[in-house]
Amino acid sequence: MRIAVCDDEQNELEIMQNLFNNYPQAMAEWQIVYFTAGKELLEDKTGFDIIFLDIELTDSNGVEVAAKIKTAYPLSQIIFISNYPKYVTQSYYIDTFQFLIKPLTQEIFDCELTRCLEKVKRGAKIIIRKTKEGKVTLKKADIVYLEAQRRVLTVYLRDGSSYQYYGRLADEAEELGNEEFVRCHKSFIVNLEFVLSFDYKNIVLSLKADGSKNSTLSGNISIPIGGAYYKNFKEEMLKFLAF
Repeated sequence: MRIAVCDDEQNELEIMQNLFNNYPQAMAEWQIVYFTAGKELLEDKTGFDIIFLDIELTDSNGVEVAAKIKTAYPLSQIIFISNYPKYVTQSYYIDTFQFLIKPLTQEIFDCELTRCLEKVKRGAKIIIRKTKEGKVTLKKADIVYLEAQRRVLTVYLRDGSSYQYYGRLADEAEELGNEEFVRCHKSFIVNLEFVLSFDYKNIVLSLKADGSKNSTLSGNISIPIGGAYYKNFKEEMLKFLAF
């Protein structure tokens, strides 16, 4: 687990270090790297699972830094930290995990870090499928949606690629689980991470290459909701948003 903390004030970095030291589930193999500038963070090309990022940095704008990180590493989870609640609306334009107001208490830090760790772990899970191109390994977090046409399943990924293989949609729904993946139609399963909006007829999914739900890099796609599936989909979506 690689974690980055970026803040241009040394005392804030020390506060974060103490929060990590007192986190009850801290693991010895975690690598926590501290940065004092957004440029330094962007120059690190190894990638991070979780990033605590101050919005007001001396050398750069935290939102712009976050956008560049999500372009390069869509699965990185970014938690904004700031003294100024007014910036929370800017974070909506980036697919970030959370926005926290300084000063952070140990209780809030522990809660949000635990939630974020769970999301990272779920995103790292994989499935292996046999396609006409051979066996492929798919990260669950990269799957946008699945479509069934008789016994042929097509899985669509965040990078725009897709694979076809034989199977049953019901079996895929069971294996993927219902934390992020929900069946919305007899022929479709969608990943809630990519849902932009929905009504009783359709779901609009983001197909953003940079991980930003408000970008126009790759466009959106509309998936139908079956009448028998709408109630459950709505309930699962609301639970997902609450998490």
